Amino acid sequence: MSHDRENGLSPFDISHHVNLAVAGATYGHNAEVHRRVKPREGFGDVKPWSVDIAECDWHVLSLNRQNEAYDRFNGSYAYIGKCKSQKEAYSRWVNYLLSIGVHAENAVMLND
Repeated sequence: MSHDRENGLSPFDISHHVNLAVAGATYGHNAEVHRRVKPREGFGDVKPWSVDIAECDWHVLSLNRQNEAYDRFNGSYAYIGKCKSQKEAYSRWVNYLLSIGVHAENAVMLND
């Protein structure tokens, strides 16, 4: 006995042949309650995940939300370290550039 309809399977066929939870999710019969989420007040603008701080000869200093500094060069990232401020990140980055042979006197802060 076939329960097939002309335009496809009925919800009974799907729930009968596969897991009921999958069929419920497919046809929107989940037990979950979806509420409309209203934005909370007081959060303001959310910053991007990482911010560019400085650049020097195609090297870019990026600082993420956990205050971890990275040197971005030619599509690859080098971890500089966890910093307490942008100035500390800049200082560590300049020392890193000097250690790899880049002329750090060309470094320019972007947010000044």
